Amino acid sequence: MVALDHLPAAKGEISGVTGSLLCEGIFATHCDVSCLLSPTYGSFSEANSAVNMLRTLDAFFVDLKINTDSLQAKTEKMEKTIKNLLDQLTSQLPGHTGQSKAPPPMMYM
Repeated sequence: MVALDHLPAAKGEISGVTGSLLCEGIFATHCDVSCLLSPTYGSFSEANSAVNMLRTLDAFFVDLKINTDSLQAKTEKMEKTIKNLLDQLTSQLPGHTGQSKAPPPMMYM
């Protein structure tokens, strides 16, 4: 993965299901375990992270071919929907003067 400019994390916290599975593998079964993490934009579900993860796996595994075009199109549609919803919500706030700040498209590309 380093050859693809993806560096291992030196320290950090992994919570949720991923953290539980890592702990289970390390402490209960004494197996070597790893996980792939992709950054997201705060509380937003970052579909681009999934697209980027699949593209990275596709580049890493020579025999694996993953077409992400359909997922990318759905991601762009979802980003537009989220932005429109945020614009509708924030336009109803007192003193609102402009458009909301939605997550930037293609944030991790």
